[in-house]
Amino acid sequence: MIDQRPIYAVADVHGRADLLEAIIAHAEDDAARRGREPRIVFLGDIVDRGPESRRALDLVIGTLCRHPGSVQILGNHDMWFLCGASLEEPFPDETSWLRHGGVETLLSYSDEPWPSYVTRSRIDALRQFVREHHADHVEALRNASLFHDEGRMLFVHAGIRPGVSEQEPMDFFWIRQEFLEHVGPLPRVVVHGHTIIGDTPIVTENRISLDTGAYASGRLSLLVVDPVERSLSFRQTDGGPGRVVEIEPKLLDRGLGTVLDDVPALFEPIPTPMPA
Repeated sequence: MIDQRPIYAVADVHGRADLLEAIIAHAEDDAARRGREPRIVFLGDIVDRGPESRRALDLVIGTLCRHPGSVQILGNHDMWFLCGASLEEPFPDETSWLRHGGVETLLSYSDEPWPSYVTRSRIDALRQFVREHHADHVEALRNASLFHDEGRMLFVHAGIRPGVSEQEPMDFFWIRQEFLEHVGPLPRVVVHGHTIIGDTPIVTENRISLDTGAYASGRLSLLVVDPVERSLSFRQTDGGPGRVVEIEPKLLDRGLGTVLDDVPALFEPIPTPMPA
């Protein structure tokens, strides 16, 4: 039997807890209006870059508890933070992590004013603080999924590699051009983030791209999937406090139409699980 609860998919929060809070509240209100419980799918990269990674993770954990069936998918920045928080020694990608938002994430766990320069000892102390005082955050990332397979739709952080029978986990975290430039059918319609695609979501014949650069743009985008109405719709924070509005995505027709040409087909049964 098809799960009739609507899905609300949000990508790449990157420490913007203010925007995430508005999106979660909107999803809960929208599901209540439909008379059903929501399933919220977080497409990864909750942390790094923005100022409130700690609170953003608190919001995710609280949502997973309130709404069973919701899913946290691990993004590449989440994976970096998991390594940084759980390992006592530096890890191979630590320099890249710290340069691309890891410092901001660690500082979000401190109540002290942000310094203009962060020393190595301060970084190590904050890593230890997270391990010792926010074990629930570390555990939540350890338990995060690589993807969520939902019938004819696949929810994942970065994308999948076309033309292979089994996916490598690193592609779920990192893939870009090989996936984005692939024209033609994929095993599923892929709903993803990871790559900033402009101010509005993009829909092609094989993917729905949701990363609208929220940490800098203030535009955190949401896909609403309603299996009862067999509909897709899009929402976005618009810069006002707590405001979420309905938007139209950009349709990128590469000669094969787009997913929105036949939305009801997305809700037809599919016999085989996604290989991983």
